[in-house]
Amino acid sequence: MPRKPHEPTEKDRKQITVMAGIGLTHDQIAKVVGISDETLRKYYSQELETAESLMNAQVAQNLFSIATSKGTGSVAAAIFWMKTRAGWRETIKADIEIKHEPTDNLFNFLKMAEQAKNG
Repeated sequence: MPRKPHEPTEKDRKQITVMAGIGLTHDQIAKVVGISDETLRKYYSQELETAESLMNAQVAQNLFSIATSKGTGSVAAAIFWMKTRAGWRETIKADIEIKHEPTDNLFNFLKMAEQAKNG
């Protein structure tokens, strides 16, 4: 007797979106749902294609909510947001003065190495 065709449910679609969004492989998802990888790709291609973007959007929305609140973690979330999204960066200014030409430094290093080798 032939196997009954798979019929996707809304619950299946949500579960597959979450699993794909958090990084499970197609093979792992198919095993959890109890279908083949081929059936997974046939019936849930849209969920597989959009899951990562949907999850990233949810995390970004949550991070933004935290960053714009006055609650615990808001400063860290705001700094993270500004560094990753607005191009902020921590900089250190350093003034360096070279007293000798680079070739002099190399020559002196080689001379000292030769002297150490010869004892």
